[in-house]
Parts: sequence; C-alpha cells; structure tokens
Amino acid sequence: MATDPDVSAIIIEPNFVLAGIVADVVTRLGYHAITAATHAGGAAAALARGKIDLVVAAVPAPGESRDGAYLEEARRINPAMHAVVMLSDPSESVGAAPKNAVQIVKPFSVAQLERALDEARTSAASA
Repeated sequence: MATDPDVSAIIIEPNFVLAGIVADVVTRLGYHAITAATHAGGAAAALARGKIDLVVAAVPAPGESRDGAYLEEARRINPAMHAVVMLSDPSESVGAAPKNAVQIVKPFSVAQLERALDEARTSAASA
C-alpha cells in the first residue's frame, strides 16, 4: 500500500529499533510515519503536523509523566485519532491515555501489532 502523506501516525518509543519496526508496519498500512523518543517530542511533532490519525505510544515513556496526558490532549485535538499504547508491564496503569486505546504488551510480534492496529482502527471507526 502506498503511503498517504495526508494520513499520519506518530510513534512514541524510546527504543529506536522498536520505533523503526512500528514505523515500518504503519507505513505498510498507508500512514506517513513520524517517530519520537519522548511524549514531549511526539507532542511537538503532532503540533507541527496538525492532523494525526494514529498514535502508537510507549506508556509510560521513561523519564516522563506516567499519566499519558499527551495522548488525551492529542485525542482532544484529533477526535478521530486511533490509539495503541505499548506497555512493558501488563499491570501498568495507562493513566490519562484515551479510554478506548488498544493496549499491547511488550514484547510483541509484528502480527500482534498488526492486530492491535486493526482493532484500534475498527474501534475508532465504530465509536
């Protein structure tokens, strides 16, 4: 599938290898992928981009607020945005992350990521 420059995804993940893998998957789904190592970096990229259709974020990001507030703010600005949160610990609180964000626990396979992205896109479309 060709990447649509008007359909964008922000990947917030401090591990550059995992961020690259997630970016490759969302690019194959047709998104213009933007990566950031921190939520603050993701917020700056989202502000510069304007419209964000998908966010895939590590929650919590190391060294940052544990409440996922950026994700909620991103949803307020982009109400149709799909969200997937990546957790290192399945018992971790996602705090203020969007309530219908799909959760996926690290480590995960590409197939599991693809299923989570499909679920996020389906749930946002039916919300």
